[in-house]
Amino acid sequence: MLLKRLLSLCAVAGMAAAPHAQAERDLFTIAPWNVSFSVGQAQFEGDEEVEDGLSVVAKIGYNLNSRFAVEGVINIMPQLDGRSGENPNRDRLGGNVGTTPDADDTWAVRLGGDLLFHLRNTQNLRFDPFLKLGVGFIHFDEEVDSGNDEFLLTAGGGLMYHFNDAWAARGDIQTSIVGPDTELNVLWHVGMNYRFGAAVAPEYRVSGGVNDTDGDGLADDYEGEIGTDPLNPDTDGDGLSDGEEVLVYKTDPLNPDTDGDGLTDGAEVHTHKTDPLNPDTDGDGLSDGDEVNLYGTDPLNPDTDGDGLNDGAEVLTH
Repeated sequence: MLLKRLLSLCAVAGMAAAPHAQAERDLFTIAPWNVSFSVGQAQFEGDEEVEDGLSVVAKIGYNLNSRFAVEGVINIMPQLDGRSGENPNRDRLGGNVGTTPDADDTWAVRLGGDLLFHLRNTQNLRFDPFLKLGVGFIHFDEEVDSGNDEFLLTAGGGLMYHFNDAWAARGDIQTSIVGPDTELNVLWHVGMNYRFGAAVAPEYRVSGGVNDTDGDGLADDYEGEIGTDPLNPDTDGDGLSDGEEVLVYKTDPLNPDTDGDGLTDGAEVHTHKTDPLNPDTDGDGLSDGDEVNLYGTDPLNPDTDGDGLNDGAEVLTH
């Protein structure tokens, strides 16, 4: 009895874990790589020597699992004007901050890496919030603050809205701690995310009930009832599947020539376009098989040669 209960608990646990395993197998294992392109703004703290400016970001990411991902970041700020104007803190800050800027019309590039933690559930809902931490460095074309290059730490978050498994809209905001003076700058961006390999055709499998082993459109149990072979999609070998014969054309899946006209059901449907349930489709007095196999006439035209006499009259009477 105890062993039976333990086995039952294991089965329940397995079913509970199945959705998580399925989600990871279907998306994060099959298509772990993604890329993002975004535009936004870099907002510098007031005592920085550059003004806020345009920011363009490209990221390439890799999902470690359904929760954690890593991203490589390249961030270009193509035009940063030097900050000018009176600054009430100039005496305390020293230098020329807020008057004549050290940096004038510079640009910058930031390289870094981020660790993302996704807050979505394992069913991959469209709304996908996340938190992130990162490290990197920023290079200015001209000397800013304490030099051209500064290391930084970043922290923030964002939200993705998934249109499907491949495409998502994305918004990010993060604070960066930069340089020896621990400047606090803000970066925000909006853009698009694309997941490589996610736009694949779904694979359908029958589960939990009706089985169709040969894939002919008829359940195995039903094939057993009507006498067809559940391991052979075309039991009578006439070129139509058992499912097509039963569900579409109403022909006999155990008889390759249902109407007995000398043409198989598959040949009538796919080749000659005649009616597999009517031995004389054009009503000219000749069976479809005789017209095709003996006389070479058109089984869809009762007067093949257009002489005013139907084919059957010409063959049988005249």
